[in-house]
Amino acid sequence: NGGSSVRFLSWVDEEEKGRLLNEADLLLFPSGLEGFGMSALEAQAHGVPVVGGPAQATREVVLSEKTGLMCDDRSTFVEGVCRLVEDGAL
Repeated sequence: NGGSSVRFLSWVDEEEKGRLLNEADLLLFPSGLEGFGMSALEAQAHGVPVVGGPAQATREVVLSEKTGLMCDDRSTFVEGVCRLVEDGAL
């Protein structure tokens, strides 16, 4: 799709999920309502920073400024993505 580095996938098995997470630069998790942040935990286990939305469950598993960034709304979410993309050290 024109050289885009964003891929939208349907279900993948555990092996493929691990491979994809090992290749990922970020996990974008904008959910406002989440029962448990398993996807965020799995990404962090692979060293992938998470940009998370306002869901309380995500806030409980992502350590903001350490394992990712937590955002309250669309504009801070976009800012968080840009910040992580532009600041490799972060």
